[in-house]
Amino acid sequence: MHYYSGFVSIGNNVYPLSGKENPLNWQDWYHFDWREVKNLSKYIEPYIGPYLKNIQLMEDDYFKTTIWIDLQGNLIYCEFNYPSKINIPLTVIEQIETSLKANGKVKVTPIGTPRNDMYYVQSCVFVDLEQLQSRLYHPVAPSWNDDIAIQLDNVFPTATYYADYLNRRSYVSFYSGMFNYTDGSTETQGNIYISGTGEAAFTLSFINVTDRDIILDLGQLTVRMDEPGYTYRPRISSISINGGPRLDINSRTAVVENDGGVVSIIFYFDDILDMSGNYYNTYPTAYKLSFYYGNHNIFEHVIDERYDYDVCDASSITWYREGYIMFRYMYNKNKVGMFYNKTTDTYFY
Repeated sequence: MHYYSGFVSIGNNVYPLSGKENPLNWQDWYHFDWREVKNLSKYIEPYIGPYLKNIQLMEDDYFKTTIWIDLQGNLIYCEFNYPSKINIPLTVIEQIETSLKANGKVKVTPIGTPRNDMYYVQSCVFVDLEQLQSRLYHPVAPSWNDDIAIQLDNVFPTATYYADYLNRRSYVSFYSGMFNYTDGSTETQGNIYISGTGEAAFTLSFINVTDRDIILDLGQLTVRMDEPGYTYRPRISSISINGGPRLDINSRTAVVENDGGVVSIIFYFDDILDMSGNYYNTYPTAYKLSFYYGNHNIFEHVIDERYDYDVCDASSITWYREGYIMFRYMYNKNKVGMFYNKTTDTYFY
């Protein structure tokens, strides 16, 4: 092993060509298909890929393997050169050499009459480390095939109605059972049901359960609310990512890092349900709230939260500048078992 400024050079201590040097330039007597040599990179990349994670690479960073090939096309010796900032164990370098020698067959063809005093041809195999890193670890779009778990963390107002005005709302009609939609339900697929008018916000935490970073294109998120015979599409007024400032949702992305990485996003609605008429005489409705990423309802992946109000909670429900909003949520029972440990009563990802 030789350490230079910025790179490492490694070669096997056993040099099989000792005393067998070509007396002439091999290029004048033999040739081979360069594409076959280039394809040898597939026997190198799987071994070095794991060591490129979280490494800052540049476009001129390469893993260079100089190879010696005998005239029968067998790879007989290798020398490896790569940036010293990549910490590849020597045992892995040994595995690369073994893999190349086992699989690295290259057809060598004489130019004219073969010579008896020539022993090898020589070439180099290059792996573009920045490209390999991007291919392996560049954030990918969610497949929604259980690669993202979602928690509904908070449901809260963005502007509460002043307490001294609550009495003016006291004669909005309530009826028994209007808040306990989820009680006794046997359904397994969950949805949020929402009632009322005015401002609202809720927080979703997106948890990556894969070994690849996932990128969310927040511009693909849309909302719809449905009741029999009517669909309403409220606009997401703004968002906040990981506690940051309020932002417009268009042209925003969020990267959810691999292996349990979390991105928490607050979604704000300045007017989630704009109902005409007299607010004081508005009767509660039950709109089914769907939250779409493209054409996929991401609420189907919420795993563990439950918001349910009883008629006894009427005095403590959230009041808003233009009325009231209630969230009634039924969790996805078939998703919980995938991430929930009953013994420890904890969620895992």
